[in-house]
Amino acid sequence: MIDAAGFDIRIIAAQGSLVHREPMADAASLAEAVARLPDVQRVTLVRTDSAQVLAPGRRGPGVRVSLVGTTGAAAAASVWTMVRGSSLPSAATPGEPTPIVVSPRIASELHLEPGSAVSLRLFMPGTASALPLVPARVVGIGAFAFEAAGDDTVATTVDGLAAARGTPADAAAEMVAGVLAARRRTFPPLRRLRRCGPTCASSR
Repeated sequence: MIDAAGFDIRIIAAQGSLVHREPMADAASLAEAVARLPDVQRVTLVRTDSAQVLAPGRRGPGVRVSLVGTTGAAAAASVWTMVRGSSLPSAATPGEPTPIVVSPRIASELHLEPGSAVSLRLFMPGTASALPLVPARVVGIGAFAFEAAGDDTVATTVDGLAAARGTPADAAAEMVAGVLAARRRTFPPLRRLRRCGPTCASSR
């Protein structure tokens, strides 16, 4: 699970898996506050959705995946290891296809390489409907640290995820995660964040 993907700090709005958590409003401000704390090396927002990846010319419904939207270098260093190509840009470019990093298994199944064009279709939680297809481009192939057997994962930026949802980019996320400059078992400054409304904080 992504909850344990190499992060020392994980701040969530409620317990349970990411796909069942309500996103925290204005998580970006919380991430900025965490980034200013001593010993914090890097921080990322994490938001998830369920989607299909469809390759041009390939028949069938496509591959069902967990689509993970992230920000910053913390995700690239903690969530996946690049195999080929490039990691995600810091932000999606308006008007350009959504940038994605796919797992080696998806790349093999759909015959994808860095630069390949695909389409994404997101599924809205609690409904049987799916959103319209959104153009995307594979920028890299990466091995995901949290991917379980039988799971397929695709990563994009949080802006790219918003574009795939057909909504304006916002500051919401299911998790704020960070990495410490020096690995420590306790992180006293995080105790102050436990008073942030429904948000809870934890560190390894």
